[in-house]
Formats: sequence, C-alpha cells, structure tokens
Amino acid sequence: MRVGCVTFSLGMSDPNLERQSVHDAVYWRLRQALQDGQFQPGQKLTNRHLAQTIGFSVTPVREAIRRLVSEGALRELPSGSVAVPELNSEEFLQEIGWLLLTLGSRAAALGMSRLSAGDVVRLESLYNQARSACERGDSMRANARYREFYFLIFERSEQPTLVGLLDMLWLRAAALHRSVSPEFAKQEDGRHYREMLDAARRRDPNAAVIALAGYQSRFETFIQDLRNAPPERAKNVRGEAAKKPKPARGKRQ
Repeated sequence: MRVGCVTFSLGMSDPNLERQSVHDAVYWRLRQALQDGQFQPGQKLTNRHLAQTIGFSVTPVREAIRRLVSEGALRELPSGSVAVPELNSEEFLQEIGWLLLTLGSRAAALGMSRLSAGDVVRLESLYNQARSACERGDSMRANARYREFYFLIFERSEQPTLVGLLDMLWLRAAALHRSVSPEFAKQEDGRHYREMLDAARRRDPNAAVIALAGYQSRFETFIQDLRNAPPERAKNVRGEAAKKPKPARGKRQ
C-alpha cells in the first residue's frame, strides 16, 4: 500500500493498513519504526521532521506522537518535544524482562499447537532472512524479521489481549535491544531461534517455553556483565547507540 510518498509493508504483526485512516497509518508506521530500532535511544524527534521524513502532513504525525507518548513508546520532554525512551538495564531486569518471559511463554505455549505447515515454512523463511541480515551487519532488518518470527507464534495463541500486552512490552524493550543487539547477537549466534524453530516443527509447547527461558537467562546475564564491565567496554558494545544522539532537524509544530 502506498500513502503519500511512503510505501507500507504489511508484516505479520501489522494491522491491515488498507482499511485504516491516514492517522492510523501514520501511527502504525512510526510505531513500527520504533520497534525496528530505526531511531536511536534518547533521540529527540519533532513533528515537522517526522512529517517530512515519512511524507505526511504535520497533523496526523502530531496525533500519532500523542498516542505513542500515552503508550510509553515516546517520552515527552520538559521543552515540549519528544524523545525515544532509554530503557535502563535495571528496569529491564526487574520488570520488563520478567513480563516478556512470563507472557511470552504463555503465548508461545498456546500458539505452538496451532501452527500450520504454512506457518512453519514462514518461520523458516523469517529465520533465514534474519540470519542473512545479521551476516550483512543489518541489525535493523534482522530485528524486524525476528519480531515477525516471534509474533507469528504469539498470534496463533488466539489471545488478543495477551498479544497486545506483548506488543507493548516489546516496544518498551526495543531501545535496550537496539543498543546491545549486535554484540549479543554475535554471542548468541541464532541459538534461540533455532531452538524455537525446532519446537515449532514438532509443535512442542514445552520446548518453546524452555527455549524462551534459556534466551532470557542468557540475555540477562549479558546485561549484568555489561553493567559490571569497565565503561570503555560498555561504550564499545553499545557502539553508536552509546553516543549522545543528534536531535532530529526541524522545529516542533
């Protein structure tokens, strides 16, 4: 679908944009960009810059920003502008990570038994696309494909409230994952997704829950080690995301 000068791709977790208003289309486009890590943690955003970037007028962009602020996907600053939240490791370890694991395990267990043969083929394709993106150093594309991988399974749970909560939590955790993703992905080397894919082929809910728990444990250990590491190593791991992001150009309308 093409709206304005932006082409929208309809992913597994995207609503059907063909039936949406321009306001909804802008909201979902910005939300997807945040989930895929297209903005840096802490980056300041303005209505005008975003409108110019995605090819819409300021009015629907302003409304989308308000919705995203209310969901915690963006943070309103004292100046009146907004910024991409910087989820600290403590918040992830104490709250967000636990919720993702608990709710994700429930959704994955329910979804596993309802996967079709076509779903498994799609999961294999998403995994291969993500691996190729990682090998090219394209972490944003890899994150987007891995998200589709997860949510295909979650959505088969047929629990819309549960999936909605996971979607919100995933959005909250996106900034932290964005900042450490390349280094952790190198360490993980696709292990978790191979385990999830194997569970999907066997329609095995217990194996899926074990795979999720193992991944969460390894990620939390990685975060803990990073917190205890010398500042220079932590900066190197986060790469560009560790640097102070430059504000988006343009004045807020």
